[in-house]
Amino acid sequence: MKDLFKNYHKHKVLSNAWILSIAALLAVSVNMFILSGNTGQTLKANVLEATSTQVSSVDVLAATNESTISLSNTQEMQNVMQLSFSLAYNPEILSLWASQTLLWDSEISVIENNDGFSNYILTFSSPLNITAGSELVNISYAKPQDETVHLNIINVNFTDNQDESYLLSSKWIIF
Repeated sequence: MKDLFKNYHKHKVLSNAWILSIAALLAVSVNMFILSGNTGQTLKANVLEATSTQVSSVDVLAATNESTISLSNTQEMQNVMQLSFSLAYNPEILSLWASQTLLWDSEISVIENNDGFSNYILTFSSPLNITAGSELVNISYAKPQDETVHLNIINVNFTDNQDESYLLSSKWIIF
């Protein structure tokens, strides 16, 4: 009976050694494939790009100070005749009122100002080229000092002088 257990134990050790050696060989070959080839360079580049924040991928950004929300663009817009956007927020925390456009020869109108949702349209009397980094609108606000506000900028688009509409990307702001 003793011999049977020795043979079983020897067989078990040999099969485990084969499994471990095959696993180590597979791990080394996968590592070599990823790190030395073009695939590895692509994977490394994708990881580096994913961990960095890219503000330039957003077309319209918001910034705040003590009493004003400022919207600005990061991309150049040409022959703009109309620019529209909507703001969504919690009306129990945030109150929006006076809005002012900083662009030449333009008029701002608030189409709908329901509690927590406001639509704004900037209309230009002649086509305007807006350079990147321009402040588009300043909106005055009030909120309690100890509250955190989430403001979503949605449905941002502009229409050019040939009635083509362009959807712009935007990003929320927390302040």
